Amino acid sequence: GWIPFRMRAIGAGDIKLFFIIGCLNGGEDVFYCIFLSFLLGAGISLSRLLSLRQLKVSLMNCFQYLFDILAQKKIWKYPGAGEKSHTIHFSAAIFLGYIIWLGVKTCRIASLL
Repeated sequence: GWIPFRMRAIGAGDIKLFFIIGCLNGGEDVFYCIFLSFLLGAGISLSRLLSLRQLKVSLMNCFQYLFDILAQKKIWKYPGAGEKSHTIHFSAAIFLGYIIWLGVKTCRIASLL
C-alpha cells in the first residue's frame, strides 16, 4: 500500500479500511479483498473515463507520469490527484470487494456442508 499511497492513488482512510478487514477476517482474506477492490476500482475508473471521453488523455498522462518516475527514480503525487474530476470514491470499491469476498467464502463453506 506504500506506493499507491505515495502516488495519492489511495488515502489513509482506504488503508485503515483494509486494516480493519484484515483484523476481522485474517491476513489471507485481506489480500483477496485488496485484489478485488483494485479490480473493481479499475472498472469504475474505466467506465467513468469512457463516459467522459477522457480515456486517451488519461492514458497519455499516465504513461508520461510513469516515464517521469522511471527517469527521476522518485515517486511523487500523481498530477491532478486532488481534483474532483480525477478521483473516485475508492471506499465504495473496497466495500464491494469485501462483500464479494464474503460471498465467495460463504459459498465455499456451504459447499463443504
